[in-house]
Amino acid sequence: MNRPDIVLVVLDTVRAQSLSLYGHDRPTTPFLEQLAGRSVVYDRAYAPSCWTVPSHATLFTGLEPRTHRVGGEQASLESVAQPTLAERLSDAGYRTAGVSSNPWIGPAFGFERGFERFTCGWKLIQSGVDVASESITQGGQPVSEKLRMALRGGPRTALATAPNYAFARWRRTGRFAPARLAAALLKHRQELGSGQPFFGFLNLLDAHLPYVAPRSTKGLVGVPDGWQKVPQKAWPYVGGTQPMSEEDFEVLRRLYDAEIRYLDNVLRKFVERLDGAGRPTMLVITSDHGENIGEHRLMDHQFSLHDTLIRVPMLVRHPDGDGAGTRLDELVGLGDVHESLLRMAGTSASGEPLPGPLGGGRRTAIVSDYLRPQPPVSRLRERFPDGDFTRCDRTLRALVRDDGTKLIWASDGAHEQYDLHSDPGELRSLYDPAAGTPLMGELEAAFRESGGEAAAAAPSSTEDDEVRAALESLGYL
Repeated sequence: MNRPDIVLVVLDTVRAQSLSLYGHDRPTTPFLEQLAGRSVVYDRAYAPSCWTVPSHATLFTGLEPRTHRVGGEQASLESVAQPTLAERLSDAGYRTAGVSSNPWIGPAFGFERGFERFTCGWKLIQSGVDVASESITQGGQPVSEKLRMALRGGPRTALATAPNYAFARWRRTGRFAPARLAAALLKHRQELGSGQPFFGFLNLLDAHLPYVAPRSTKGLVGVPDGWQKVPQKAWPYVGGTQPMSEEDFEVLRRLYDAEIRYLDNVLRKFVERLDGAGRPTMLVITSDHGENIGEHRLMDHQFSLHDTLIRVPMLVRHPDGDGAGTRLDELVGLGDVHESLLRMAGTSASGEPLPGPLGGGRRTAIVSDYLRPQPPVSRLRERFPDGDFTRCDRTLRALVRDDGTKLIWASDGAHEQYDLHSDPGELRSLYDPAAGTPLMGELEAAFRESGGEAAAAAPSSTEDDEVRAALESLGYL
C-alpha cells in the first residue's frame, strides 16, 4: 500500500465525558458516533497534562511533560532538541501543513516547526504584523502600543494588520470560526498536490471559555433562555469571590455541550470533503485536555488532574479500514499517537504505538503531569486580591492504573486516591495520610523511568513575560 495521507485533529478543551460517543446523555457528537463505525475508538485515552502547551508538545515529540518540560520551566517547543512529528514526516517525504486556532500552538511557542505551511487562526490575514503573537512574547500592551504595531512596516502592512487586530478582538467573545480553519487545511492539501503524501494538523478551540455556540446547536442540547446572565469568568469563582450555583453550572455545561455539537457539525463537513478527494487517509481525532465546569470546585482547565481534565476522546480511522467499529478499553496516551503516525508513514521513533491494528501492547499504568501552576498564583493574587488561591499553589502528578485505581500526588501533601470503577466522578478520595499507599512508589518509578526529575517539594511560582502575556491574550485574566 502506498503511504497514506495523515490528518491529526485536536479538539482543544474537549473532555471525553461530554461526548455522546462516550455515553453522555445529550446528543453532542452524532457524527463522531457514525464515524466510530469506520474507526477504532479508545475508551480510556489520557492527556499527559491538563492544559494545551505540554499536551501538544507530547503529541509533537512523543516525550512526556516530565521529559520535554514545555509548559513548565520551558516556554517554547524550540527548547526541545527532539525532532517534531512534522519534521520527522517532512524528512520522510511528506508535505506538511498546520492550522491552529490557539495562539499557544503557533510560532510564538515554536509549534510551527517542520510545517511547510502554517495558518494562524487568530489572524484574518496571514500577512502583516502578528499582533496576537507579539502580545504573547512581549507582554500585554496598551491599545496605543498595539496601534503602533499595526503601523509598523508602512501602509501595506498596516492594511493587513488592522483587520487582524479587529478579528482578534472578535475572537475574544468566543467565536473562533472553525469551519474557516478546517477549509484552510483542505486548501493546503489541495495546493501542495498529490505527488507526495500529506500530513495535516488542525487545532479547533471552540470548546474553550467563553462558551457561546451558534443558536442552532444551543437548541439541540437545551440551553435555556437567559444563559447570558451566567458568569463565565473562571478565576473569581476559583478564588471564592464569585458565587456560582449548581443551576449556573448546568447552564454552562449545556453551553459547553452546544460548542461540542457545533464542532461535530464542522467535523462532518470536513471529513466529507477530506474523503471526497479520494486519497487514502489516516484520520486521528482527539483532544489535548478537558474542562472543569464546577466539578471539584473548579472552572477552566488548570490546578487539577482529575479525569474531567485528562480523560480525552480518541478516534482513529485507518486508511484500509483495519479495526473498523472496534472499541478498546486499554489505557492510551497522546504520546502513543505520535509513534502510531510515524509507523503509518513507514518510519518510527522508539515508543509504543496505539493498541489495535498497529499492534501496541497493553499498558499497566499511565502518568500525567502538571509541572507548575498556570496562571502563576502570584498573578492571580495580584489581579484578584480578595481571592483565596492557596489550593492552586502546587504541582501535581497523576497515576492511572489499568485496574482503575488512580493516585493524584500533590506537592502540598493533599494527595488523593480513587477507584474509577466505583467512583468515576472522583468524589470520594480513598487516600489515608496515616497509612499512605504503595501507589506512591509506582508513580515515582514511572516518573523516573521516563526521564523525569525527582518530585519537587514545592511548586515554582516563577512568572515570565511570555506566560503572563499569553494568558492575557487568551482571556485567562
